[in-house]
Amino acid sequence: MHQYGLIPTANGIETSGIKKAKSIHWNLTPAELVEEAIKNNEGRITDTGALMCDTGKFTGRSPKDRFIVEDDKTRDTVWWGNVNIPISEDQFDRLHQKMVAFLEDKDLYVRDAYAGADKTYRLNLRVINTLAWQNLFC
Repeated sequence: MHQYGLIPTANGIETSGIKKAKSIHWNLTPAELVEEAIKNNEGRITDTGALMCDTGKFTGRSPKDRFIVEDDKTRDTVWWGNVNIPISEDQFDRLHQKMVAFLEDKDLYVRDAYAGADKTYRLNLRVINTLAWQNLFC
């Protein structure tokens, strides 16, 4: 098992569709991410030693911002409604292209991790952020 739920990766950032970045910070430790956040003026250390970051008007996840591609695999297995909102594969592709364009030439924080402890069922995932504190949160 890897520290912090990390998985080794042989795949570079291009596997996510990103052709170039200003810089890429791979799988930084929590301490390194806190240092980056402070260095980048993303937040400050409180009197209790915690990292505090102001998210502005966006203070949480919007329950109406959860979209799942409706396809042959999900059509009859997802409970569709106000929480699980269907989108087409074309809509997903357009959103992905928009996201990739936004990330081009940015400082990126990449975390390769997994959800679930059992190797048989766990889901490998990659989180890419433009802010160190967001990567720490993930």
